[in-house]
Amino acid sequence: METQTQFGCTDLEVERITIEDDIQVWVPTAFTPATNGVFDGINDAFAPVIRGWSLIRKYEFWVFDRWGNQVFYSQDPDEPWIADHRGPGETVQGDRFLGDGVYNWLLRLTLVGDTPDMDWPKSFQCDGPRQFCGTVNVLR
Repeated sequence: METQTQFGCTDLEVERITIEDDIQVWVPTAFTPATNGVFDGINDAFAPVIRGWSLIRKYEFWVFDRWGNQVFYSQDPDEPWIADHRGPGETVQGDRFLGDGVYNWLLRLTLVGDTPDMDWPKSFQCDGPRQFCGTVNVLR
């Protein structure tokens, strides 16, 4: 802002304004993975769609079966779930594909500027900030 007094003196005031981006998360409710290991290229994988990556420092994504057993985990947002089974600690694509049904998922995001390694609850309840959860239908 620039101002001028009645005597002709001018002053300039500059203030930086930061407009914060939003993080938006969209997660599909169903997908149609490979049948007998054959992908048709249509809706083959399941992953959250996220806007606002510049604000995210850490990404964690789990999928569980109806009994609460972990079947997928990734810290790589470019790695979708293809309805294969990966137990805890398994990082490569599994060779056992899961059947049709409803699976639970949990997404946890840590933002830039958050306390490093935010202390998440030990359980997989969806009860904290920047946690998203729901179900997905696997249809073949």
